[in-house]
Order: sequence, then structure tokens, then C-alpha cells
Amino acid sequence: TSTMLGLAVAVAVVAVVAFVVHEIFRRKHKPLEVAFDAWWTSRDRPAIEDASIRPFAIKFGEEEVADLKDRLSKTRWIDRFEDDRWSYGTDLDYMKRLVNYWKNDFDWHKQEVTLNQHDHFLTNIEGLDIHFMRCRPSNSYVKSNVKPLLMIHGWPGSFFEFYKIMPFLVDPLNHGGTEDDAFEVICPSIPGYGFSQAAEKQGLDCVAVARIFTKLMARLGFESYYVQGGDWGSLLASTMAIIDKQHVKGIHLNFYLLLGSRSCFARAVLSNAFPGLFGWLLRDNERRIFKTSFFDELKRLFGGMGYFLLQATKPHTPAYALNDSPVGLAAYIVEKFSGWSHGKDCGNVSFDDLLTNISIYWFTQTIGSSMRFYKENFDRQARKAGRMPVEVPTALADFPGEFFRVPVNWVQYRFPNIVQTTEMPSGGHFAALEEPELLAKDIRGFCHKLN
Repeated sequence: TSTMLGLAVAVAVVAVVAFVVHEIFRRKHKPLEVAFDAWWTSRDRPAIEDASIRPFAIKFGEEEVADLKDRLSKTRWIDRFEDDRWSYGTDLDYMKRLVNYWKNDFDWHKQEVTLNQHDHFLTNIEGLDIHFMRCRPSNSYVKSNVKPLLMIHGWPGSFFEFYKIMPFLVDPLNHGGTEDDAFEVICPSIPGYGFSQAAEKQGLDCVAVARIFTKLMARLGFESYYVQGGDWGSLLASTMAIIDKQHVKGIHLNFYLLLGSRSCFARAVLSNAFPGLFGWLLRDNERRIFKTSFFDELKRLFGGMGYFLLQATKPHTPAYALNDSPVGLAAYIVEKFSGWSHGKDCGNVSFDDLLTNISIYWFTQTIGSSMRFYKENFDRQARKAGRMPVEVPTALADFPGEFFRVPVNWVQYRFPNIVQTTEMPSGGHFAALEEPELLAKDIRGFCHKLN
């Protein structure tokens, strides 16, 4: 009897494993149905929509800056706790140094000058004013050789993430490249982030934003272009390649995951026991999710995912506090930079860079609408988009400080046309900000392969 019971259990286990493997590798996908249009504001839609592209300058007044510094000076600090460092959240000593710098040394108006070094614009698409930065090579570059590139940020980042990479892309002759390495770069703000207007209606998910960005590129006159992204930018780039593959020449991703896949976690669990069966090669050992004991790594992974569950379910609840307290906002964002950057504290991301990004959220009051994007992407259409195969040529850049890393084998069914994979020596989730030269060289190499 015990032998028969053991055999039955073994058969059941094999059946479950076989089912999971089948789900992972063999799932069929119906085409993604995308509505051609939508309207995201409460005002009536005009008979003739404004398709103009309007120059825009980033500028906040002295009153807003003074209000920020007044709030910083009235901070109520949390109590000190034994040996907590970053394990309980944002480190108190680090935050006190950062806030002191923000209050006494950080010059927002100087950063405005830096931000306005590049051209900024607004254009209305589907009722929303969409902000984008446009960076072009000088006239010394042959225009026909310049390649259009759309770069998309994520959370808790912004278009500012791409400032340090811009010289390598738009002026390669003076930054280690050739004339053929020149790009014209478009960096939009996701609706509800920074200077892009937030939707007033439910449903603005990754498919809707991808559609808005394809309309933006068409409005700018690009017949074909490349797309680069990490975090949300990765999902948006992939979705654009699905719904506009006749115009997207290729996508370059520095974050890739089986987004929307119900089997992703099951695969992660089973791969801890059977790494070879689930795509881990010997050279992948250093990149494995579960590097120590299974439960220790599970604790590490889920210990950093509280923000995700909160923003995907009740994003407005923390938004009240974060939109009212600059220190609260900074602590919330800095904790992600600490956990996702490569190196101690926030890696090589400077106080000035951190505070410029945080100040964009603060002055535009968009932390609530930016977090709402998580909840919107839990609808069926967004989850389906996160699983759909992407047929355009794809490049994957793997940075060692990324918080969730998987073998290329895991994503090949979703990206069947991978033409380049790169294991980077340094850098993390905010690749363009942390290692702009490495990322730029990888983008150049990818685009050369397609030309």
C-alpha cells in the first residue's frame, strides 16, 4: 500500500511539473486587440483636435522652492533603531545627510538650467498633454545617417535618467564613437509622470501608453525607429513592438522579465531545485535569483516588493502622505535607488542626480498618478501584452545590480528574435544614469547589427 501511495505521489508530482513546463514553454497567444483611440480627460472632445507641438521650458518659481525648504526645515524624524541600516527601509543617517544637502546645498534653479539644455515640448494626444525631450546631433552630422531612438523611463525614474547618456548618443564623435553612431533621441514622460498630464479616467495601461507613444513618433514624422527601455520602459517598448511592428525596427531592453506570466514565480521556485531543467547554465550561476538558501532569497525578493503590492492595489493611500511631505517622498524613492542600484547605498548616483529626479516628482505633484500606473497594468489587456511574443529584433543588456535577473532562456519564447545579449560588468536598474557609456555602446552595437 505504501509503495502504491508513493508511486501515486510521484506520478502526481511529475504531472504537476509537466503541466507547469507546458504552461511556460507552449502557451499559445491570440493577437492583441488594441483600440485605435481613446480620450483620457473629463472635458469634451473637440471636433478638430490640436496636433501642434509646443516648445516647453521647465521653470518653477521662488515661492514653490521656498515652500519646499520650509517643509524640509520642519521635518519630524523617525526614532533611531538598533543596527537597522537599510534592512527596515531607508537608512536614517543617509536620509539626514540627503535632506541636509537638499535644504542647504542643492540648487534647483541651477538644475533647471541643466534640464533646459535640451529642447522640451508638449503635444496633445488623446486629450493629454504629453511632454517629451528631443535631442538632435549638430549639423556636422550627416542627417541621413542619424537614427531615431525613443527612450522610455520607468518608476521611480523620469526623463532625467537619460541626461548623462545623451552626449554618447547625439555627439558620438566626441564620446568614443563614429559618425554612424549618431542618434536623434526622443524621451517622453509617461502620462502621469513629471510634465506629462495624468489621465482622469481609468484604464490607461501599458497598451494605451504604447499607442500614445506610437502616435507621438508618427506625429514627429518618423517612419521607422528604435525603442530602448528598462522597468516600465521595457514593457512599453515591447508593447510598441507588438502594436506598431511595421515601424519599430528593434528594441533594446535593460530589464526583461516574464511580465504578466502566471508561471513566472512557479518557474523561479522549481528552478531552485532543478536549475538545468529550467534554463540555468553553468555560467548563469552568479546570476541566479536564489544564490543562497531558497527561503533567504525568497525573503530578500519579497522584502523589496511591498511597494509593488501597495501600488498595484491602493496607490492613492500612500500618495496623500508622499505628496505632502518632501522627506517622505524622498525616503520612498531613495529606498528603491538603494535596493536597485549597483553598489553601497545608492551606488554612483549622486545627491544632485537623486534630488533632481525627486524634485521633479515633488514640484509636478505626480507621485500619486505615477504609482497609479501599477494598478492600471493589472487589467487583462496589460497582462496579455506582457506575455505576447515580440517579433522585432531585440537586444538584452544584463546589469549585475538589477534586482531580479533571469537567464535568457527564460525569455526566448517571448523574444524569439534576440540578436544581441550583453552581460555588463557594472551597473544596476537605473542603467542610463549609473553606466551611461556602457549602455550607449551596447545600443550602438545593436543598431549597427540591424543596418
